[in-house]
Amino acid sequence: MGKLMHDSSFQLMRTIDDYYGNGILQFPYERKKAYGHNGGLDGFQSMLIYIPEDSVSLAITGNAWNYQLNNVAIAALNIYYGKPFVQPEFSKKPIPESNKKTLDGNYMNESLGMKITIRKVGENYEAQATGQNAFPLEKVNELEYEFTAGGVKIIFKKDNEGNIISFNLQQAGQDIRFNKQG
Repeated sequence: MGKLMHDSSFQLMRTIDDYYGNGILQFPYERKKAYGHNGGLDGFQSMLIYIPEDSVSLAITGNAWNYQLNNVAIAALNIYYGKPFVQPEFSKKPIPESNKKTLDGNYMNESLGMKITIRKVGENYEAQATGQNAFPLEKVNELEYEFTAGGVKIIFKKDNEGNIISFNLQQAGQDIRFNKQG
């Protein structure tokens, strides 16, 4: 530590305000705090993770993957920490009829390799990206929800038959589509 930047600069980056640091994000792995960032463009994906308490770094890059980058990171960390590793299944499952008209379900953005689960908790909904903490969604209208603290807006889309087929996640000037999965 301290070879690429001063420790004081790293500490400043780790100062988290509304889930964001200065250039990095904080996210959980088991009970550990990890720091890093991910991104993607034109089918390329990358992720950098650092767990300070164990001095563990993980960098992943990929192109044209049909698998969630976050799941690759979790699998790699599970292997490193001696936790069970589950071989991924790559078959698509149809959306059950009973789940087509509800907001509940798993939504995927293939190019980012990110899955977000939407579930009803009591009278409200929450969203959770794989390997991250769930966050509450506040209803704006029938198809629009917000997480104000994170600057997140989620707008659900229906097809002509009234089935929920996707949502657009708007955050920090980005507008990212997530398609509903089985």
